Amino acid sequence: MTSTRRDFLQSLASIVGSSFLLTDNLLSNILSNDTILDSKRLSKQYLIKKGSSYLNHASIGTIPKVIHEAHVKYLEICESNPSLYVWGSIWKEVTEETRKLASRLINCNVDDLAITHNTTEGFNILAHGLELDPQDEVLFSSLNHSGASMSWKGLSEIKNFKVRSFEFPIQNVSKMDEQQIIDIYLSHIGPKTRVLIFPHIDNIIGLRHPIHKLASQAKQNGVEYIFVDGAQSVGMIPVNLSNSKVDAYSMSPHKWLQAPKGTGLFYVNKKLRGELPRMWYKTSADRQDGSARKYEDYSTRAWPAVVALGDAIRFQNTLGEKIKYQYYESLWRETKKIVDEDINLLWNSPRKWEISSSIMSIEVLNKDAIDLSNILDKKYNIFLRPFKKPINALRISPNMFNSIEEIKTLLKIVTKAV
Repeated sequence: MTSTRRDFLQSLASIVGSSFLLTDNLLSNILSNDTILDSKRLSKQYLIKKGSSYLNHASIGTIPKVIHEAHVKYLEICESNPSLYVWGSIWKEVTEETRKLASRLINCNVDDLAITHNTTEGFNILAHGLELDPQDEVLFSSLNHSGASMSWKGLSEIKNFKVRSFEFPIQNVSKMDEQQIIDIYLSHIGPKTRVLIFPHIDNIIGLRHPIHKLASQAKQNGVEYIFVDGAQSVGMIPVNLSNSKVDAYSMSPHKWLQAPKGTGLFYVNKKLRGELPRMWYKTSADRQDGSARKYEDYSTRAWPAVVALGDAIRFQNTLGEKIKYQYYESLWRETKKIVDEDINLLWNSPRKWEISSSIMSIEVLNKDAIDLSNILDKKYNIFLRPFKKPINALRISPNMFNSIEEIKTLLKIVTKAV
């Protein structure tokens, strides 16, 4: 190793180390009794504008200050000598640490995971590369995000395969259980359905699909490939892809993992990798190792963001998956209770936590969701996502630094808004 290369690696290591000196004291600063998350203390670790309430993490998250600062330092190193520090194997060596952290997070083999740019990229790799015949059908519901659907619709005529979507009975979700969700998908699987796509958690009402049971039963009904949109799940709920019937799972860490924008994760199991070609070509075929790394065969890329993704995972790991999950559940339960006790509000999300999430859909009866969102935005600096269709509702998606007091405040405002 040359002196310059050694210095470069030492510089990166020192940034990660110094940035996470705070983690030794992080838990004591944001936890009460070592088990309860203190959102008020945690909120001080972020860059959200003072006096505002950001409840739109399902659209796009925000990174902690320490991750932002580390990312900036990585960028500064690159700019100090771009031709030396932007290219070469050095970044790839450091990036492998990010891959290891991410694979442990979702419980998969490290070779199953590509580091991409977002969820949509993963689905484009699948749609472009999967060999489908004219009679083969790709199936998904109206709960699918366009990032998981449009690549199939756009390529179906070019590649000559069929795409079919069905309306998910979103108005009935609050009354459903796991098996009812599964049965809806099974009822739409046909003899030509070769691919089934669904979100782990959808972005409209926050329905958490029982992915392992659904994948298993769908394959028993003749579906060959199961592809899951994990944009809204990783970082919010536990994800375990070991021994899974899921063939591919694409993610956007900039939401619930609070990673830099422009980073993605893409799980592809070993069997599918043998059939699915890469989408990008920079290196020759004999340099590929058969792992999911072949799906990230880019040229110049934003390596600092990839390294900072690893830092973001470390930050989340410091908080602890169990503590975060319990906090999200407590927000969900308290919000649902408030809505149920107010005759002006209607709960559209699932009523069982096991199939729900930190994405909550609330209708204010006889009031337009878009108008209410504009009032919240312009007058109160409260930010969320309104939906006009398929339901007239406000989508509240708090993260772990949001408090139930913020949610109480916005619900009080909207029920009194003129």
